[in-house]
Amino acid sequence: MKKFLAILLVLLMACTLFAACDQTCEHSGGTATCTESAICEKCGEAYGEALGHNHSTEWSKDEANHWHQCTCGDKIDVTAHNWVAGDITTNAGCTTTGKQTYTCACGATKQEDVSALGHSYTSVVTDPTCTEVGYTTHTCSVCNHSYTDTEVPATGHSYDDVVTPPTCTEVGYTTHTCSVCNHSYTDTEVPATGHKFVDSKCTVCSASYKVETTWTLTTQLKNGDKVL
Repeated sequence: MKKFLAILLVLLMACTLFAACDQTCEHSGGTATCTESAICEKCGEAYGEALGHNHSTEWSKDEANHWHQCTCGDKIDVTAHNWVAGDITTNAGCTTTGKQTYTCACGATKQEDVSALGHSYTSVVTDPTCTEVGYTTHTCSVCNHSYTDTEVPATGHSYDDVVTPPTCTEVGYTTHTCSVCNHSYTDTEVPATGHKFVDSKCTVCSASYKVETTWTLTTQLKNGDKVL
């Protein structure tokens, strides 16, 4: 029984001391946070009020979202970006991609590719000639890139033949002239026929010639004779 009373007395004294501390400690030190009170450096008890969050009015952001953030790191109003298409910063070409800028109300920006436009071709047909192939030329009206296709073989010459017969003095031949491009050549040469004279006149071309006769007189003179 005495032992029990002694323990009870000790407990009563301890309670009295703690009560006295609560009544007399002037809390100080420690740092309150947004969600927790400060801790007294003297007695180790929490005191005062938590500060509460102070979220910035400026947006914080990453690639996907934006939010208002407290200095402690707490986030509110977490929302995905709402991208609005803006200026084309790099124009797309026929074969190269362009760039377009997108912005969100929070101030975030990003760039996305603009698809290449592709060529815009106009076609011009070059007809074949007698010696050259025909083809179609495709030229881009934007960048002037061009290529050819649809090749058509050369048509070859279309010759008309004219025979020039030989004469007494000139060879004969055949002239081949293309009715499309006027290219010409000659072949099939025939020798000149030569004149056919009868009584000094050619019966073919009427050419004529003169026969000139020169007489030579040879006389043997005797002594005393005279030549008159």
